[in-house]
Amino acid sequence: MQRIVLATAVMLQLVAAGSARAAEIAPHLGSALNPAITKVDGWWEQEHEEDRARQAYWHLPPPVLYRYNRLQVRINQLSAQRDQIDAEIRHTVHEQQEMLGFGRQ
Repeated sequence: MQRIVLATAVMLQLVAAGSARAAEIAPHLGSALNPAITKVDGWWEQEHEEDRARQAYWHLPPPVLYRYNRLQVRINQLSAQRDQIDAEIRHTVHEQQEMLGFGRQ
């Protein structure tokens, strides 16, 4: 069971690392498409604690590491939901503007 938990934690970390690498490769792509979007770093970067947090992360015992990774998955899910809600709001506002004749030229 511990091997499964550890393997899952490692897989989640690899996915997170791949996502971070993709973000480095295409920086600010979202903000280029929509100027209202601002790229925000994770809490490690915001608090300028990258090295300390990275070292602490790799020293977490497997159960705590698993819990940490599950929390990160939840953060990612909530961020995706927020992005979907923001897109829906923009679409709805645009639809209202068109109804009032502001979307047409």
